[in-house]
Amino acid sequence: MRPDNANEDRAAVRGLPPLYFVVPLAIALALQFLVLPLPFALPAVGFLPATALRVAGGALIGVVGVALFAATVAAHRRAGNDPHPTSPTRVLITSGPYRLSRNPGYLGFALAQTGIAVAVGSFWALGSVVVSLLLAHHLAALPEEAYLERKFGERYRAYREAVRRWL
Repeated sequence: MRPDNANEDRAAVRGLPPLYFVVPLAIALALQFLVLPLPFALPAVGFLPATALRVAGGALIGVVGVALFAATVAAHRRAGNDPHPTSPTRVLITSGPYRLSRNPGYLGFALAQTGIAVAVGSFWALGSVVVSLLLAHHLAALPEEAYLERKFGERYRAYREAVRRWL
C-alpha cells in the first residue's frame, strides 16, 4: 500500500478492498465449520433435492458476481484506467457495468460472497456479506466518491445523481 502522500491523485482507500470480502467470509466459514454451525436450508423443488438446489443457486449467484467483477476490470482497462482503487483515475467511466452501479466491482465481490454463502448454506456467511459491504462502503466507496468529485466535478455529480451507489 502506498503512503498517503505518495500520490495526491488517488482515492484515499484504506486497506486492500478484496480483503474486505475475503476476511469476513473466512471468519464466517471458520465459525460455521469449527465453532457454531448456523445452517439454513432451502426446500426441495420437485425432484431436485434441497442441497442440489442450494448449491446450484449459490453457484449461479457466484458466477454472476465474478462476471460483474470481470466486466468492471475490463471497463477500466478499455478506458485506460488501472483498476486498482488507489491508482489515479484518468477517465470517468459511466458505461458498461457502471450504468447499473457506481461500485460494480465491490458489488461483484459481494455477489460472489453471497453465492458461496448460499452454496454452503450458512447464516454466518450471509452475515459476512453485510460486514463486507459496510467495510467497502466506509473504507473504499466513500473515499472514492470524494476523490472522483474533486477530480471530475460536475460530470461526476451528474453521474452520481443518475446511478445508484450499489443497485
